Amino acid sequence: MHRPHHTAGVHVHLALQELIAREVPAAKEVALTVGKFAGGLAANVIPDTCVLEGTLRGFDVELMAHLKTRIAEVVNGVVATYRTPATIETLSDVPPLVLDSDMTQASLGYVGAVLPKAAFLSLFHAMASEDFALISSEIPSAYFTVGAAVTDTDEHFAQHHPKARFNDAELPLGAAAYTAVALGYIADHR
Repeated sequence: MHRPHHTAGVHVHLALQELIAREVPAAKEVALTVGKFAGGLAANVIPDTCVLEGTLRGFDVELMAHLKTRIAEVVNGVVATYRTPATIETLSDVPPLVLDSDMTQASLGYVGAVLPKAAFLSLFHAMASEDFALISSEIPSAYFTVGAAVTDTDEHFAQHHPKARFNDAELPLGAAAYTAVALGYIADHR
C-alpha cells in the first residue's frame, strides 16, 4: 500500500501552524518556523519519505515545554490519519534568550564611552535560537548587534536572506564595541 508521506508532511506543517495560532496566548511571543520541507528527488515519482525541520522560539520556558509536547502529539495524530510513520527528533534545544537589564545598561555605557557617536536602540529584544541563549541562562548577559547594512538601499536584504550582504567597514566598530564591553566589565569587577 502506498503511504502518502508528502501529503502527510503538508498536513503536519499546516497543523503545526494552527497549533501556534490556537494554543499560544496573544500576549506571548512564539515563532515556529518550518524552514526545511524536503521529499522526493523527481517530479514524476511519489517520494517514500518527507522531512520537515524547523525551529521553535519564544521567551516562556513553561510554554515552550508545553509546545514541544503538543508538537509531538499533533505530528503523531496527523501521520496516524495518513497511516504514515513519523520520527520526531530534536536536533538542538536551547533555552529562551533572556538578557540581563543591568548588564545591558552597563554594556551600553562601555560602548558609548569608546564610540560616542554610535546610535543605540537599547531595547533590543531578539527571539534567537542560538547557543548564546545557553550562556545567558547561566550568567548575566547582554546581546547587541552592529548595524552593517550596505549603502545601496536596493541591496538591503534581511540577515537570513540568501542575498544578504554586509558592509565590512563596520567590522572595526564592532570589534571596538565588544572589546569595550570586555575591558569595561573586567575593570568594574576586579
